[in-house]
Amino acid sequence: MKTAPQILLVIFLLIVTIGAGAMIGAHLFLEQNQDVIFSGVRIEGYDFSGLNRTEAVEYLKEITEPILNNPIVLEGRNNSWLLAPHKIELDFKKETAINEAFKIGRRGNILTKSIEIWKTARDGYDIQLELTYNEKKLKDRLKKISRKVNSEYKNAYLDLGTGKVIDGKKGRKLNIKKSKNKIIGRLAELEDLPIRLVIEEKDARVNKEEVKKLGLMNQLSFYVTVFDIEDKNRVKNIKEASQRINGLLLMPGEVFSFNEVVGPRTLKAGFKEAIEIVNQEFVSGVGGGICQISSTLYNSVLLSNLKVVERQNHSRPVGYVSLGRGATVYYDYLDFKFKNNLSIPIMILSKVIKDRIIVSIMGESQNYEVQISTSEPEILEYKKIKKQDSSLKDDQQKLVREGRNGYSVVVKKRVLINGEVVNESIVSKDIYQPIDEVINVSAK
Repeated sequence: MKTAPQILLVIFLLIVTIGAGAMIGAHLFLEQNQDVIFSGVRIEGYDFSGLNRTEAVEYLKEITEPILNNPIVLEGRNNSWLLAPHKIELDFKKETAINEAFKIGRRGNILTKSIEIWKTARDGYDIQLELTYNEKKLKDRLKKISRKVNSEYKNAYLDLGTGKVIDGKKGRKLNIKKSKNKIIGRLAELEDLPIRLVIEEKDARVNKEEVKKLGLMNQLSFYVTVFDIEDKNRVKNIKEASQRINGLLLMPGEVFSFNEVVGPRTLKAGFKEAIEIVNQEFVSGVGGGICQISSTLYNSVLLSNLKVVERQNHSRPVGYVSLGRGATVYYDYLDFKFKNNLSIPIMILSKVIKDRIIVSIMGESQNYEVQISTSEPEILEYKKIKKQDSSLKDDQQKLVREGRNGYSVVVKKRVLINGEVVNESIVSKDIYQPIDEVINVSAK
């Protein structure tokens, strides 16, 4: 009968023999499979078991080609856009993934390798396929799409022409950061299905019911100016600016900024080139004509007894308002601002009908009337300046610039209750500088 030590020795020798056999078996298995990927190894869910390097490269190329060679469909609410992968320099780190696949079961000592091979065959091992792309180019493409997607919300408002309340409309904005991350995430998963962009909605501040609730059915004031309908570009600019201020709500204490609401006057923003005033001269510029909207609004603001915060008169007289009644604007330089200093919400309504701009201020009826008056203009005579010109012969003269008189006017406001003046104040003292006449004369 064998003793306990003898039994333990037999068990120990048996374990050593089995272990050695396993080691030898694992070594032989590794030798036989040194050129292929071990069982259970996947790349993005695709099985690469048993493939040699050439086969793995071809298989991964076959998997990624549909993504790299076909346009990516980006979906909006009611439309879609195509994104060409090469336009954003899209590619996958295929070699990195294949190298990682071949490392499985080949790291560490023979025991570590054996355990990893066994676990991978049992549980599987999925390798993520990294992608590369030009982030700036993708963002630029999304910015371009955003110009078609983005829209400001529109408040409900009373149509003065029909007497009906026009329902509001939600605003929409493409979230570029979230959309970019979603696109890259889906592509990294090797999905070639359409990708829905992340478009966020913003509710209007005023709906149909609130128009009545807030007292926006009553017209506090209105002002009308006329324009030339033959100047197509100028008309386009006027309509564009009119639409942007129409339906805008101002709660008590809020300040309106024309430049903030209308935005940059650029071709991309929908404005056209038309005549505008710069440094007392008529020149062509993008957005020419929108000063007529700001000026029409300015007069309606005065008649509502609202507080003007910032305003500048034109550098020369204009045809659509009398002296002292204009408000010039120039993006990032000259703005027109006013504050709702009343105790009620107000809304701006702006409409273009044929050759007329009508701007109204809506709000609960007030017990006062506002009258605006302009003083008789004081004429500021221009000077005649003569400059010597050696190119001119005796007694010769050359008119370089025609002179033009300037003007000085005072605008006053009177507030009346039941026909009696309760307040009188100066709105502005405006100066339109004269332009001196310049004549070149002979130097002899």
